[in-house]
Amino acid sequence: MGWGRGFIVKHLPANTSYCGFDTDWRNISYKARFYWRIFDESAAEYGPADVVMMNGVLHHLSDDQADSTLRAIETVLRTGGQLSTLDGYIVEHPSASIRFLLDHDRGRHGRTREQYEALVNSHFTGTEAYLLHRLTWVHNSSLVVVCQSNSMTGRK
Repeated sequence: MGWGRGFIVKHLPANTSYCGFDTDWRNISYKARFYWRIFDESAAEYGPADVVMMNGVLHHLSDDQADSTLRAIETVLRTGGQLSTLDGYIVEHPSASIRFLLDHDRGRHGRTREQYEALVNSHFTGTEAYLLHRLTWVHNSSLVVVCQSNSMTGRK
């Protein structure tokens, strides 16, 4: 979700079945299954999925929107499947470059590490969070959260 330009496709094994979701049609640039729509409860028709990636999505969603999206992901993920998120996060004493990036990002729902973890933990188990620094050419801080679907909610 949050297909962006879809650059991840060229880094996946050739036998990977990948489908992207984005609300901006201008982001279609790679050959793959692509859906120009919001990922909601009706997305269950695209499952079951082994992995759902949300790169730079959660900080664009309010808590209610994120909650709804995470519920939809629960219906799509296979039992034991993984969700991986990547977002900039709010740090206690940000550098000037981090503050600039967060202040000028279109996403208005940045969270602290603890807030991202709590949001995801309300839907998934086995959550692990990783802090990444300088992931891009500019000094920034990103949080990757990886978790598994609950056996009660995941699809077989």
